[in-house]
Amino acid sequence: MTDEIANTEKNRPRRWWIAALLSYLAPGLGQIYNGQATRGLLLYGLYSVWGSILFISTLNAMKHDFPVFTVPLIFLFVLILFFILVFIIFDAYRYAKRTRGPYHLKAYNKWVIYVVAAFVVQGVLYSVKQTIRDMIVRPYRITSVSMYPTILVGDYLLNNKLFYSTSNIRRGDVVFLKYPRNETVTYIKRVVGLPGDTLRIRDKLVYINGSRLDESYVHRGDSLFFTERSSRRDNLGPLTVPYDHYFVMGDNRDRSFDSRFWGAVAREKIKGKAGPITWSWEGSFPFIRFGRIGKRIM
Repeated sequence: MTDEIANTEKNRPRRWWIAALLSYLAPGLGQIYNGQATRGLLLYGLYSVWGSILFISTLNAMKHDFPVFTVPLIFLFVLILFFILVFIIFDAYRYAKRTRGPYHLKAYNKWVIYVVAAFVVQGVLYSVKQTIRDMIVRPYRITSVSMYPTILVGDYLLNNKLFYSTSNIRRGDVVFLKYPRNETVTYIKRVVGLPGDTLRIRDKLVYINGSRLDESYVHRGDSLFFTERSSRRDNLGPLTVPYDHYFVMGDNRDRSFDSRFWGAVAREKIKGKAGPITWSWEGSFPFIRFGRIGKRIM
């Protein structure tokens, strides 16, 4: 009787759903569960190497403000990485489904090993994601019309936090910034005035150091003109942008809450440059704007 129990413990059949789940939590772990340790390690290596290639390619593209050819290339790398993961999960599922008979447990077929491996892989992935999100790049969904027509409600953009680590902020850049009066709120605006500039707005037209600024990207929603005494929207200044500060405005000039109302923003509050559009929904019903996906913000 004791021998029969021992044999049962050593000959547990593989369950397909456990194999698939383990490979989802840690690519290749499902293969190890199935007794294919070498295969599992090789597949994990493939997933890790391709993930590293994607990461390095993205970093390089961010440093150069996402050159046109790199955007579709990064999308392709992401798609390939996704299919590698799907293949690894399906491979573990298929082998476990096919081998329905008794399975002789290997020395590494222990739940403590599965739990530790999954915990370590998921922990590393979480740490990497948080580091990327906090220090390198973060996605945002646009909910305001203040940057229309450059950016539309429903666009998903990347906040390139790495770009300004090697480059200076330039006039015309579209940036993400912390709203000075409430730093829990993130705004997206265009840089109009640089430190030391003398800025003046007359009848909605912007003048920098005495010269009218060419703003082909601007949209004006109405024909009303407010005096500076009644509103700072259409007439302002002249004023000098303080040292290490930037004057920012929305492209949708008549419907933007920006530096005209709360002043120039300190350099430390600017958290990154607007990267390409990664996704775009139109309206309340999910409708994809395919033509905007991958578009660079200029």
